[in-house]
Amino acid sequence: RRTVNPLAAMVLLTSLVLGFSSARLTALFLFAAVIYGSQAYLAFLELVSRNFETRVRRIKRAGALLAACCMVFLVFEAYHFLRSFRAFSLDYSRYPEKALQWLVENRPGGKLLVDFNMGSYALWKLYPQFLISLDGRYEEVYPESTVQLVSAALDPRAVSHAESLKAVSPDYILTRKERLALDPAEAFLPDWKPVYSDEKFDILAAPSR
Repeated sequence: RRTVNPLAAMVLLTSLVLGFSSARLTALFLFAAVIYGSQAYLAFLELVSRNFETRVRRIKRAGALLAACCMVFLVFEAYHFLRSFRAFSLDYSRYPEKALQWLVENRPGGKLLVDFNMGSYALWKLYPQFLISLDGRYEEVYPESTVQLVSAALDPRAVSHAESLKAVSPDYILTRKERLALDPAEAFLPDWKPVYSDEKFDILAAPSR
């Protein structure tokens, strides 16, 4: 602590803040800690090694207690996992399972306008028959401008709704009933027509479709 490297401290602190701001950046902090934290690790090991022989008994006791706690935790987790294993199932009730199945079975393909939350599911179910406007690979694949464009195209109340919808130029639009105050056919451009509807989702088709 008496010879702190300013550069190391700055990199460690910055990467730590970035790691808290986004889970995907946590690895940066781990790399920085390995590289710039070596001096601190060595100092810690040196501190522990002093009079090590007199501390062996304490370390053994602490290690045994820690191991016992870990074993109890692992046994509990294993028991809980085995009890709940058979009951585990995937819940797709929040996703447009029936709507997308209808689209696959009744349309040859095209471009689908879909929001961020449903995009990954749509990509999984519709590829390669349909192209998706947006999905969960947000930061890795899509620039912020694309996200804003798709959001405006899906929101009839947005100032740039008409221009954004024209720019995306989809063949189909997947909408959630809870997002729209109006009937889906009335909320979008007059040319769009509803081709599918269920209790949660609607699919609108362009005039050419």
